[in-house]
Amino acid sequence: GRTGAVIVVHEDSPHQSLQDLMQAAADRPNAVTFAANLGAPSHFVGLLLEQSHGTAKFRFAQVGGGADRFAALKGKHATATTLSLEEYLRFQPEGIRALAFLGEKRHEQIPHVATAMEQGLPVDHTVIQYWWMPKGTPTDRCDHFASILKRAIDSPRFQEQLAELKIDPVFLDGQELATHLTETEAALTRVDPGVDSPLPNIPLILAIAAGLLGVAMLTTRFHTAAVSQQKDPSQEVGHANSGRLVLICIVLLALYAAGTIQWGLPLGIMTTLFVGTLGLSLAWHDKMMYRPLVSATIAGTALGLGVLFHLVFTQVFEIGL
Repeated sequence: GRTGAVIVVHEDSPHQSLQDLMQAAADRPNAVTFAANLGAPSHFVGLLLEQSHGTAKFRFAQVGGGADRFAALKGKHATATTLSLEEYLRFQPEGIRALAFLGEKRHEQIPHVATAMEQGLPVDHTVIQYWWMPKGTPTDRCDHFASILKRAIDSPRFQEQLAELKIDPVFLDGQELATHLTETEAALTRVDPGVDSPLPNIPLILAIAAGLLGVAMLTTRFHTAAVSQQKDPSQEVGHANSGRLVLICIVLLALYAAGTIQWGLPLGIMTTLFVGTLGLSLAWHDKMMYRPLVSATIAGTALGLGVLFHLVFTQVFEIGL
């Protein structure tokens, strides 16, 4: 089955056509909020519109599914969004208005809504449901299963269910399906998601700062060691231990940055491990590692900072509509 997409705005929106909306996004880049589910079809629809227009730039807001996007539009927290045909027809009486249908031609359910192509934007995007089988499945089994699906989709009962869901009955297999998948993949891979976090890259900043600080400390230590050794040769061991501590700190920072940036490990857990290990290293250097109060303080600080980082970057810094 194939589901059509509709670009919608609030019924009180000043934008009377898709071109009006796109021109507003071009005149005020990142000011026109487009409610979406980032990485999903609703997001790609907005990206396709931007790419087709050339100069328009939406501010994409992570909202969620169709019901959530409708709520954001209804509450005037978003300027526009995309809904499936079924969602639009279900929510339309609640105060939303369609600007365009993203299909090759107007849909019979909403013949009054012009397509994006009619309005000068060559965007044709519908969502098709696919059936997959494991790679390497014998062709005869795939063909047999496809024939069963074909009989099912042609049955009157299934046709009625599709009609209730406002899904167009579409069946593709063989070379026709392969061509469709190739064309769809090529069209989507040309779209740049362009999703950058508005937050500073804290781990990277810390890693760079620690690296610079470590280089400065090593330089100072080696210089001090050279001067002290001339005055008192017995100071060489102490300075060597300090140099090792600096190297340990740099390695810990590198692992912390790699874990959060490269490997995508939870920031709260990585922060707890980093602060705890760093604190124990400092305590070991100063021969205070086995003092209960020092160990408890290190553990409490590490756990507290881990929880704090987790809450700040998952609860405070978020896009809320």
